[in-house]
Amino acid sequence: MTELEQPVNIALQITKLDLLKFIVPTVSAFIIGILSTPFIMKYVLVKYDIRKKKSVATAIDGKAAPLTASIDQDDRKVLYRMGGLVMLTGLLVTALAIWIISKATGSTEFIKLDFISRNQTWLPLFGLVVGAIVGGIDELLVADKFKGKFARSLGQGLALRVRITAVSLIGLFCGWWMAVKQDLSSLHIPFFGNFDIPVLLFIGIFVLVVAATYSGTIIDGVDGLSAGVFSSILMALGFIAITQNKFDVATLCFATVGALFAFLWFNIPPARFMLSEVGSMALTVMIAIIAFITDSVFVLPIIAAPLYLTTLSVVLQLLSKKFRGKKIFLAAPVHIHFQLIGWPKSKVTMRYWILSLMFSSTGLAVYLLGGHFR
Repeated sequence: MTELEQPVNIALQITKLDLLKFIVPTVSAFIIGILSTPFIMKYVLVKYDIRKKKSVATAIDGKAAPLTASIDQDDRKVLYRMGGLVMLTGLLVTALAIWIISKATGSTEFIKLDFISRNQTWLPLFGLVVGAIVGGIDELLVADKFKGKFARSLGQGLALRVRITAVSLIGLFCGWWMAVKQDLSSLHIPFFGNFDIPVLLFIGIFVLVVAATYSGTIIDGVDGLSAGVFSSILMALGFIAITQNKFDVATLCFATVGALFAFLWFNIPPARFMLSEVGSMALTVMIAIIAFITDSVFVLPIIAAPLYLTTLSVVLQLLSKKFRGKKIFLAAPVHIHFQLIGWPKSKVTMRYWILSLMFSSTGLAVYLLGGHFR
């Protein structure tokens, strides 16, 4: 028997109730997200006219970006922001409803379905909610609902430094909590083993990973693109959580996918709204925190490669313009480049989905082969 044929050393104890724990919240989050959408559209997005008022005619370096501005400049098209509220409603209402019913009835079935737990899901839910709040403030600024001294970035939203500071502070708190309160300051490197990390270094790595993952929010902007990518990432992290018997984390991942599918139902072309910061900031912060909880930080760059590669395309573009005096891509992020060379949006989206599934599967394989089993 070869090494790969040896039984995997994972003591999984999955019952029928565990399977229901994964399925019921996922389906519930999807249904609640679908049912809540008309109310969110009518009483929030349309009533308060939450949409972008200005086109992005300048790049992040402040220079003119006529090619980027040429995409989707149909004045008759109304695309609302804050579509992430659909995802958040589906997920959070599901989580709270199951928790309340389990506490009120004492039902064994609902207690088993409950996935809000102090040692597994408090931190990622905290990151999700705080990220959504900060993202929501940014959305209101972009939609010209109020002005502030921090509104200095493109579209008059929160300045990039303010958003990065916010997610870094979330990472700082969550890293401190894991290292000090939960005494979890080791990291696993696939094929090399577990390494104990000094608390301060662990917290620093935590902050960097959260900030770097958040930078991937620029993937939002093409109908259906971001939701499909985030879903692939969360499914891979959910499977990793199952291998560690962290069923609450796994359920959180899968329920979020269900809620994202509800958002995607209305985000496929022609999209009614976009995920935007209220959804993408919440998701990227939560994903980074889950990566630490499941000790999959070093496979996250593979699992979430579309996020990081999209950010890298912007960095390379800026560096090339600064030091070479010319661009690498027609426009950055790279999904805009693909549109400018003639790819229809549907092709960009579907190929991103395919690549995201392949990267997520590869990251999961590296995790399994890398020998990490707590």
